[in-house]
Amino acid sequence: MRHEGGGLGAWSWAVALAALPALETSVLLAAFFGRTLLDHTPAIVNDAVDYWLEARAFTRAGFEGGYFTIDERPAPVSFVHFGSHGPLFPMLHGALGRVLGWHPCSIPVFHVGFVTAALLFFARRTPLDRRGRALTVLCLGSFWPLLFLLPTSLQEGLHMALAILLAPAFRALLDGDPLPRAMRACVLAILVLASLIRPSWALLLPAAFGLLSGATSWRRGVVPATAGLLVGAGLVALFAGTAAPFGREEFFFVKAARLQETVSALAARAALNARRFIQAGMALEIRSRFLALALALSSAGLALRARPRRELAFQAYNLGSILLATLFTYSFGRWADYRVLSAPLLLTTLLLAGSRATVPRRLAVLVLLAQLASLGSFIAGFPGLRGSFRYDAGRIDVFGQAARGAVVFDAGQDPWCNTLVSVNPPYFHPEMVGLPPGIGVTMLFGPPAVSPPRLRSQYVLLDAEHPERWSLGQPTLTRITPGRVRITVADWLSLDLAPLASTPIGTLYRNLDASCPGR
Repeated sequence: MRHEGGGLGAWSWAVALAALPALETSVLLAAFFGRTLLDHTPAIVNDAVDYWLEARAFTRAGFEGGYFTIDERPAPVSFVHFGSHGPLFPMLHGALGRVLGWHPCSIPVFHVGFVTAALLFFARRTPLDRRGRALTVLCLGSFWPLLFLLPTSLQEGLHMALAILLAPAFRALLDGDPLPRAMRACVLAILVLASLIRPSWALLLPAAFGLLSGATSWRRGVVPATAGLLVGAGLVALFAGTAAPFGREEFFFVKAARLQETVSALAARAALNARRFIQAGMALEIRSRFLALALALSSAGLALRARPRRELAFQAYNLGSILLATLFTYSFGRWADYRVLSAPLLLTTLLLAGSRATVPRRLAVLVLLAQLASLGSFIAGFPGLRGSFRYDAGRIDVFGQAARGAVVFDAGQDPWCNTLVSVNPPYFHPEMVGLPPGIGVTMLFGPPAVSPPRLRSQYVLLDAEHPERWSLGQPTLTRITPGRVRITVADWLSLDLAPLASTPIGTLYRNLDASCPGR
């Protein structure tokens, strides 16, 4: 695998490219919010608060923390207490937190570090001429998914760092350059790790196996691609075993991968997503989806009559497979596809910009023009991050004081005794950063298959005074004694609770049905 020499100019270029996203992020946060990345707290999108709490729980308690589940349904692997997105993301960040400390800004700060290091590696290992360098800088500097998602506590900063790390190896494989055995092993290790954090990465394994095998024709590539497909299926199964079920059912894509969904169910989801493709989400999401589709279709069409065919076919597969998987088994809109598409789109963008061939570079120019045309949409969408940088610190402090006086983490107790049930949407509230470290949070979606449920979690957070906040149905609160209330919803939910403390997002209760000491 070729790489640049050790000259000062090469290092200057590498450092400048590596620092670009961090610099842009700092400028954007200062311009829009008058804040820095260190002012971040997880506040936007339910998942961001969930990821942060899970990682902090691992920092504090390892595998002994409370449960993060939906409707108290934990992962099939009993020692894993983490949620529907699996254990590796919180384990990675929680391990770093043990060494570096854990703060509200930890996840985006770590991700900026990951992306910066990955770009430094990319710049040092990818041979680029002046035109390639200029195109790479312009495409990276205007890659809105990176700049939009990097200053959040979502997973995307990590996934885009992994895409950047993979780019030099795929660039060499597509160019036919020799790739050291250690680098080949690293490619497979990164893809396996990434697939266990986000199973959509497994879609890349058939193409990766084909390229790593050195197959020069599609016939010779069938066997390694099939092997990649089987490995990917195994990784999806492993993910499903270590991730908590998504409500009463598995993720739809897990059931589809297991061939447990009917053709009619797949067709119905595809029809729904086809309508959502052109209308769901903010303008930035819609434009990103059309860009990915245009690149997939144009790469596929050009691969039939232009060179380099293998590279164009790879780009068509990389984006086409994730688009089709999203269409049939996932969802367009509400940041879902925008987040999942971000890493594959970044990988394709970097590979096109760094190509030696004319046609891929022209496609990179197409990406650049499309992103520049989306500048207005990005500027309109970026204020959506306001909640993470212009939050109400007073509410967080008030909740934290109440929670620390009412909720106690005890590593020696059953994990359910270190778990809080959150009843009202959005379930994971920004104020929850004030919970004691190690406390798990489970969302109560209901109604359950067995009615009424007997909750195992020791703590409950709900707001019975505002019925409009209940997605479960109309609640009824009955005061049994001064220290005991009963919350019921229709004939399927009945909770016997002892009030502990009032907070800005509801009342904290002890669940009197839980088998925990001190109740």
